[in-house]
Amino acid sequence: MTFPRLPRLPDALAFHGLWSMDRIEVAVRKLLPQFFTFRTAPAQQITAVGQAILASGARVLLTADASYTLTSAPTIANGEDGQLLLILNVDTTDTITIQDQGTLASSNLRLSATTIALAPRDSILLLYDLTIGDWVQVGQVNVI
Repeated sequence: MTFPRLPRLPDALAFHGLWSMDRIEVAVRKLLPQFFTFRTAPAQQITAVGQAILASGARVLLTADASYTLTSAPTIANGEDGQLLLILNVDTTDTITIQDQGTLASSNLRLSATTIALAPRDSILLLYDLTIGDWVQVGQVNVI
C-alpha cells in the first residue's frame, strides 16, 4: 500500500508571498479530504477465533457469524510504517474482541487495555509503527 505525498506549495507563490491565510484555508479544505479519506476494503466476515484481520484497505469492515475473541497471532499482519487502519464492526449483533500483545503473544497489537471488545458499530484506529514493530492503538469509539 502506498500513501500519497502532500503537494508542495508552488515555488513562485511561496517566493512572492502570495499565500494569505484565506488562500491557505481554501487550499487545505480542497486538499485534506483526498488525504484523509479511508479506502474501504470489502467487508471481512470473522468465522473462527483463529482468523486474522486483513489490512487490505485503510478502513476494514468486520462482520461475524458469532461473537469471537480472536486468538490469531498475528491478529493483523505487519503494515507499512505510518499506515493508519480503521477497523469498524458493522455486524448487527456480534462482538469481536482483539487482544494486546501482552495478553496474546505475537498478536502484533499494542492496545490501551488487555482486550478491546468491538461491539456492533464500534471502531478502533490503529497506526503501524516500524520501530515498535506492531499496530499501536491511537483511537477508539464505542457506540451505545
